[in-house]
Amino acid sequence: MSRLALLALSLLMVSMESAWSHEALSMEQLTEELQQLNSKVATLEKRTTLSDEIKNLGDKLTASIEKLGGGGGQSSAVAFSARFAGDNHDNGIALGHQSVLRFDHVITNIGSGYNPRTGIFTAPVAGVYVFFLSFMSVYNQGDVMLVIDKHGEELDTAFANAKTKYDQGSTEVTTHLTVGEKLWVRQQLGTAVRGGTWTIFTGYLIHED
Repeated sequence: MSRLALLALSLLMVSMESAWSHEALSMEQLTEELQQLNSKVATLEKRTTLSDEIKNLGDKLTASIEKLGGGGGQSSAVAFSARFAGDNHDNGIALGHQSVLRFDHVITNIGSGYNPRTGIFTAPVAGVYVFFLSFMSVYNQGDVMLVIDKHGEELDTAFANAKTKYDQGSTEVTTHLTVGEKLWVRQQLGTAVRGGTWTIFTGYLIHED
């Protein structure tokens, strides 16, 4: 074989080895890039999943807040406490037959639902309310029975024995009121109760519609 033929053959072999080397390098680069791409996709999937979870938690929190706030995001505060301003140790506060007790000393009246001139609570918002009544009988002035009355419906009755000195009666009741519905305390039995801090009427909203 001539020198020219050997030189041509050598050049051909070098060229083929170079081509194989470039091809192998390209495959390695492609594999590495593919792995990097898969890693990025996995990272993006994790971020998307985390973002969805955060959004779901946010939606649940918003729904819970709206539920607690009566569906509007804000809750109306309604609460009152009232008692008699005066007291007479011997005679107490006189009660008329079936009369509404007008607690004239207002301690709290958030929402302005209680009217001390009439003794009547008018619901400013619809919802579930709690009402509490506590009173003391006047010694030797006769037993006392008071009723928490909702538009003529007797929700509950409390009793105090006048033969026992400083006897107290109390009751607590929950009820639903619509806007404008009225509730009060009235006499059922007895002629007097103690005033001042011995007798108190309280009500408050626990859940707005």
